[in-house]
Amino acid sequence: MPSKPSSATSTQTLGLTKRPMDLIYLAFFTVHLAASLCVDLQCMFDRPSDVFPKALTSTLEDYLSTSNDPFLLGAWSPRYSWFTVSLLTEIFFQMPCFCVGIYGLYKDDKRTYPLLIAYGMLATFSAVQCIFTVLHGEERQVLSDSNVSGLLKNYLPFAVIPAILTVDLILRTTKLIGGL
Repeated sequence: MPSKPSSATSTQTLGLTKRPMDLIYLAFFTVHLAASLCVDLQCMFDRPSDVFPKALTSTLEDYLSTSNDPFLLGAWSPRYSWFTVSLLTEIFFQMPCFCVGIYGLYKDDKRTYPLLIAYGMLATFSAVQCIFTVLHGEERQVLSDSNVSGLLKNYLPFAVIPAILTVDLILRTTKLIGGL
């Protein structure tokens, strides 16, 4: 009697609409990629206006003036060297992960799970550092309640969604390799 293929070797894929969490992750990666390209990448340049169109530099200027985001405002200061590392990993590791993730989630390619788990752990840790610093660091003394509220609305999804993705994909991977 032929053996039934295991789920780890099965090539059956479900459509994206039958995988609602994957659809949420794919949308998140798409939005995060756009935000990284339009906002965070500008912080890599001394004069973003020399490289980016006015619409994008205006978006960053508006965000910084309303949020008073201490991390983007001080991205290259020694005080926020940890954030500089976070920005660099976002540009050189996370942005490629977004592209791989968008493709892998769209195609239901489970080979992308280990990379997306690594992304999720890194992204969660980076965002939690920002949240904790805003709530408990010296920055709290100079930020208005409105600034803190806005920063939390900005940073919380970038901590929560990658954390959920990490746990979800660890459980899926464990099931694929026969651990659950």
